[in-house]
Amino acid sequence: MSDSTLSNITPLSDHNFSTWKPEIAALLRAKGLWRIVNGTAASPKADDVDKVAAYQEKQDKAAGLLALSLSSAQRIHIQGIEDDPAKIWKKLEDVHMEKIAGSRFNAYDELFSVRLSDSEAPTTLIPKVDEIIKRIQGLRPSDFSVEKLDKELATMTLLKALPDSYNHLVSTLLMQKDLSLDMVHSALKREEINRKPRASPSSDGSALKATAIAKSSTKCDFCDYTNHTTAECRSLKRYKAEKAKAKGSSAQPAGTATASQAQAQAQTDTKSESAGHASLRSSDVNWTVSNDWIVDTGATSHMTPHKHWFASMQAHRVPIQLADKSIIYSEGKGEVHFAPKGRGPVVAITDVLYVPQLGSNLFSALHLTEHRQFRVIISKGNIDFIRDGKTLFNAVVEESNVAKLDGLIQIQTALASTVDRTLLHRRCAHISKERLEKLVKNKLTVNLKLDSEAPLADLCETCIMGKQHRFPFPETSDYSDLKPLDLVVSDVHGPLPVSTAQGYRYWILFLDVASRLYVVYYLREKSQAFACFKEFKAWAENHFERKMKVFRDDKGGEYMSNDMDQYLKEHGIRREHTVRATPQQNGMAERANCTMAEGVTCMLVEAKLPPSFWGEALSTLVYVRNRLPTASLPNHTTPYELAYKKKPSIVHFRVWL
Repeated sequence: MSDSTLSNITPLSDHNFSTWKPEIAALLRAKGLWRIVNGTAASPKADDVDKVAAYQEKQDKAAGLLALSLSSAQRIHIQGIEDDPAKIWKKLEDVHMEKIAGSRFNAYDELFSVRLSDSEAPTTLIPKVDEIIKRIQGLRPSDFSVEKLDKELATMTLLKALPDSYNHLVSTLLMQKDLSLDMVHSALKREEINRKPRASPSSDGSALKATAIAKSSTKCDFCDYTNHTTAECRSLKRYKAEKAKAKGSSAQPAGTATASQAQAQAQTDTKSESAGHASLRSSDVNWTVSNDWIVDTGATSHMTPHKHWFASMQAHRVPIQLADKSIIYSEGKGEVHFAPKGRGPVVAITDVLYVPQLGSNLFSALHLTEHRQFRVIISKGNIDFIRDGKTLFNAVVEESNVAKLDGLIQIQTALASTVDRTLLHRRCAHISKERLEKLVKNKLTVNLKLDSEAPLADLCETCIMGKQHRFPFPETSDYSDLKPLDLVVSDVHGPLPVSTAQGYRYWILFLDVASRLYVVYYLREKSQAFACFKEFKAWAENHFERKMKVFRDDKGGEYMSNDMDQYLKEHGIRREHTVRATPQQNGMAERANCTMAEGVTCMLVEAKLPPSFWGEALSTLVYVRNRLPTASLPNHTTPYELAYKKKPSIVHFRVWL
């Protein structure tokens, strides 16, 4: 190029494909090369030597122009196809324009969110809108039609109309590759059924049935239904009767109540609680609630959004008024164990409300003084909580005049390890029924005890939502005689539709075939694969005290750099490549990545978290999977045991929420 023309085109990066594509296409048209790139130019007959030579010259020019218009980080995508401009173009489209409905939804959302600020000229809107429209057009498949557009807009409107409480459902649907209007209709019907209140047992064992039509527009403040008033609420009457029968204990931990106190408390449960000066939890997914428990004289009850704090909890719904007068609701009430710093035994704090939408942890001084016979003494820089003449714990007043309890919450990770198969299935990232039975029957972990012999149900809703697409990768080879690092297989997964908070869009798996141990690294770009391989090799050879012998990959561009090839030769590692676009030949790694992708989806669905948390879910999944049996290993072992020469313990596993 004098090519001043090419120099005017911004090199392709991760973020400018929609503007780069029309610019480079226009340049290729101007040079008579576009039909070579888009594959519409007919190849000359082999016996016409002059035409063949001219055609190949055009191919070389087109391929050269495309390569020169890429940034250095993008050239990793075209390794191995540098001489074929049509394949280069197709590869770049596949990498940057994943034509799935979820990608188009995000583009539509961006389009309808365009706004003009007071300081901008109205004409600045035109290029903004044009650029997004071009991106949407590029994300459409070749057979896209007006009819499909109507259905897609209806699909996007339905998803956009759902409130924040449906975010987990929206996230799951957007991760589907073949999202359709019928799929959304079915998902909404299932969600409606799942959200219908289940019948509550009455004193005579019969069930109370919710009527399908509300009696009036009156809303019950206790159960939040609209078919009766608070005074008519049978759930409230039954709750008061049960609380009145409760008997108190003479020896009470902090926060426990006598029978008379329970009856009095039952009468106040229909009133709104106050959260003092607290605010609503931020909608920013990267924002987290502090672990500090703040003493608040305006709060009427102890409250926290941290579910994992609770040693025990039961369902409990009560309205809570925030500082801005808005109302949110608790979802449970239970007991939290607090260890005072340097003050003796752990204190059981009862009647703590679980409020997921709360923006901070509140400790109610008012509740302790009014209901639990505590004296609260405030002095300079300190608050003492005294009962029966003894200071049980204290709070430290910081320079900002915020008082925080001095001590730590005792997280209940080491409670009794007795669980049933359903809970164990959820804690183990929704492993298959067969692997679960192998884990239990062969006693592959230590200290695991089931308190029920009931079998795992054949149907798990989370598994259905997370494992809708499974493709077989048949394994025909026998690897039983291998030792650790005799054969390592690898595969890169991505790009993911949504990056993590740290900017990762890929993961790379290294799987030791002998032990079936998974090791995963996160990547921002595929070009980081070689660096991850060197890091894995150093760790693995040091851990197993053996040298790696064979490394197998799918011949993806990220594995084909000259530097990596030379490195493997220098270290005496034999390379094995599978045929490109034939994942079955690298079935073990492909199957592992497929299993992990499904497991991540299951975990995000159950935790009701957005897709950007896939990195945290994957780290947990790999940790869990390495401690569970696989079909390809002997019945009495796990990858962890083969790698670390001891049985793993899984009693600390909890459902990922």
